[in-house]
Amino acid sequence: EFNIVIAHVNHHKRDESQLEEKYIKEMAQEFGYAIEVFDYYHISNNFQAEAHSSRYNFFREVAIKYNASSIITAHHYQDNLETIIMNIIKGSNLYGYGGIKEVSLYEDILVLRPLIDFKKEEIYQYAQLNNITYFEDSSNSEDLYLRNRIRHHVIPHLERENPNLINSVANYSNQLHEAFSYIRSNSVKYLEENGNKININSFNNLALIQKKDIINYICDSNEILSNDNII
Repeated sequence: EFNIVIAHVNHHKRDESQLEEKYIKEMAQEFGYAIEVFDYYHISNNFQAEAHSSRYNFFREVAIKYNASSIITAHHYQDNLETIIMNIIKGSNLYGYGGIKEVSLYEDILVLRPLIDFKKEEIYQYAQLNNITYFEDSSNSEDLYLRNRIRHHVIPHLERENPNLINSVANYSNQLHEAFSYIRSNSVKYLEENGNKININSFNNLALIQKKDIINYICDSNEILSNDNII
């Protein structure tokens, strides 16, 4: 048996957000779930990045408050593909090019994404067949953000080229994350064996991609601004 806590973020960017919050609070009360609501008000020019960081900080705070073992989000296949394409366009590292992981850590809290290999259409269909109320963000129909433009104008072309794209994306994403995990584990092992320092002689004998990741890992661990494209 699981003890469920609902964590809802109201971004206050649409009139519908108040109706959505009201419904979720009523649903939580009906099923006897605890609920925490975070009112996010955007103040800078980088809404998506800041909102993402604020959401996960909120989720982590709720998890700690209720001693929860994990955070569960509803990310799906299209979310993952959009993220992959965005990172290819903007530039990232091996981990970023792999997109959204099904299981990951946010600081010290486990994050689970059980719907990552399901299409949005499948989720809609399930909700309709089971009379589950859901809300569609009206801003999703706009082309204001890069993510939306990819969703509307890029992904449909890719899916026409490959009707089995969902499996191809899952395979691509998993392979890149597995490769990153292998490289990163070797970086951690190298530093542990060398007292968290770089030994020039042994370092020079490593593969180039391993050298880059060691440097990237050191920068990340010490909160030093590093180049996302380093591997």
